[in-house]
Amino acid sequence: MKDRYDNFAALSAAESEYRIIYEEKEGSKCIVLAPHGGRIEPGVSELVRAFSDQSSIYLFEGTKRC
Repeated sequence: MKDRYDNFAALSAAESEYRIIYEEKEGSKCIVLAPHGGRIEPGVSELVRAFSDQSSIYLFEGTKRC
């Protein structure tokens, strides 16, 4: 399936219901990221947050209600 947007600039121009969460874990050499968090793919953000005590995390969460 083709992506709806070609890049982040196009996405952010068309959509406003999202948030980006970045939490840096001092001393961690790893980052767990989720480009499909929040309402995009339920459960993904919770899975990534389970690693937040061990590594840095980055979440792109959709917040739009369907």
